[in-house]
Amino acid sequence: MKYEFLGLMYLSQILKDNGVIVRLHTIGHDLKQVLEWQPDFIGCGVMTGSQNDYLNYFRMLKEKMNFISVFGGPHPTYFPKIIEENCVDYVCRGEGERAILKILQKPKEKIILEPLIEDLDKIPFPDRELLYQDKKHRNNPIKHFIASRGCPYNCPYCYNNTNMKLYQGQKWTRFRSSENVIREVKEVINKYPTKFVYFQDDTFIMNKEWILKFCKLYQKEVKMPFHCIVRLDLLDEELALNLSQAGCICVRCAVESGNDYIRQNILKRGMTKEQIKKGTELLRKYGIAFVLQNILGLPQGGLKEDLETLDLNIACKPTLGWSSIFQPYPGTELGDMFPEVSIDDINDNFYDDSILNISEKEQRLRLQKLFGLICHFPILRVFLPILLNLKFDKLYKKLWRWNNKRADKILYKGTL
Repeated sequence: MKYEFLGLMYLSQILKDNGVIVRLHTIGHDLKQVLEWQPDFIGCGVMTGSQNDYLNYFRMLKEKMNFISVFGGPHPTYFPKIIEENCVDYVCRGEGERAILKILQKPKEKIILEPLIEDLDKIPFPDRELLYQDKKHRNNPIKHFIASRGCPYNCPYCYNNTNMKLYQGQKWTRFRSSENVIREVKEVINKYPTKFVYFQDDTFIMNKEWILKFCKLYQKEVKMPFHCIVRLDLLDEELALNLSQAGCICVRCAVESGNDYIRQNILKRGMTKEQIKKGTELLRKYGIAFVLQNILGLPQGGLKEDLETLDLNIACKPTLGWSSIFQPYPGTELGDMFPEVSIDDINDNFYDDSILNISEKEQRLRLQKLFGLICHFPILRVFLPILLNLKFDKLYKKLWRWNNKRADKILYKGTL
């Protein structure tokens, strides 16, 4: 598992601090454990695309034992009508630290939305032991952290817009103090095997004053390689230098589309090709490996526009050119352009197929599998017209996996 589920770990610590016994169960693992525990409450964090798996699982559990079910996470937040399902007792919308304590009191209202916590330093550190009972996770050399909550941008393919409306009038984007983050990192490093620090924040560098202070503290007190997510239009020489000196050895950054019209007018990314190229030049200058993230299969474009995206990535020379396939998530601005798509149509991943009848579909799906490989070996670009018409889909998927593993070894400097 590359990503640690910090949301569940935060909630677990809040519950434990209030005298609640908490255990972790994963769907598909030994159900006997749950039946032996006989918990009073069972909660789950649900992404759109996996909601039916959870509903079916909870229906089965309800037939075998009595408990109160709590559905939280992105899907119930944006689609609270899931409360109408007979196996769902409570829905937690948005952030859960306050909501989960309220639900323990079994309130009459079934959909809970609590105000945001303004001072993130007051939230206890996530319960690492919830996950690290498993030696495989405890010994994973990459440990995960988050320094902020919320994103100030309004990308139309993302639910962030909905989040800001949900908490209208409240401060959505919030940062922990640098000292608080450093304290958590040092605690984890001192207690668990750690070689690499991974920050999950949506945009780690959106507050320049904060990040410069953080880099100075991290360089002085931690001195361990780390990863973060940046926006290339925010990256300047001072930030790149400070990130590099502090130990940032790899970043992720979103390009999304190489076509100017799609990137600016459809995706509302608000950055130019010049800013993208300048940002990647700075990353290369200061020795920071980077992943460029992109979206292919956009219905507003075709294969020509997807190839523009590939060519921009080739010009930027990323460690990994990574691409997903557009998913029209209902409730987002772009998703609502396709009213025929329901939440039950959404796939549980965004790199296998498109549920839309897009033009040149077979070729664009093959391009997604070959995208990173061609960024790494640009000499293959000239052969793409042939490669995209060959029905070597199983081979292309294997090449896609191989290239991702190749890039991971570089990004994480041999810690995986």
